[in-house]
Parts: sequence; structure tokens; C-alpha cells
Amino acid sequence: MQTVASGNFELAYQMWKPAPSFSFKDFMEDWGPDSYYGPVKSFRIESAEEIKHGAESPSGVVVTVEVSPFDAFPSRGDKAKESKVKEVRLWVQYKDQSLGYPP
Repeated sequence: MQTVASGNFELAYQMWKPAPSFSFKDFMEDWGPDSYYGPVKSFRIESAEEIKHGAESPSGVVVTVEVSPFDAFPSRGDKAKESKVKEVRLWVQYKDQSLGYPP
């Protein structure tokens, strides 16, 4: 998220380790300055939760992140700025640290 916030989208896309079906254009539609989540200037990790499937060991973790268009993440109680914060859930695959959206 720090790489997205710094505006280095090409590196952020590489770090994402996307599936072939998720193009750089798709990435920019989600994370670019004029995207649904953008511009991302600051963020806060809200939670992380392993998802187990039966007796198998978890293969990754779902990380809930709040993203903000402000350089400093809004303080609690600043209703005007808090209204611009968006929450996103990301899937982090343990085996290769790739990112995606939860299954």
C-alpha cells in the first residue's frame, strides 16, 4: 500500500504478482489516482484474518485495509474526512506473497 500511496503504480503492480487475467489497466482502474479507491495517499491496516478450509492449513490471509485520499490518515471524529475513507479486503497468498481480492 505504501508503494501505491507513493504513486509508483508500475512497481505496485509488480509487487501485486497478479494473475494473468488482472492487467495493469485493471490495476489502475482499482488503484490509480482517478480510480474507485484512489487517490490513495494514506492507509491503515484494520485487521488480518486467516481463512481455513477444513483441516487444511491456511494458504493465506485476508487483510482489511482502510485507504484515504489525504496525506495524513484522518483522525477519528473528523467526520468530513472519515467519509472519504474506503475499506478494501485483500488476499495475501502465503506461498508467493501475491495479492488479490479474497476468494
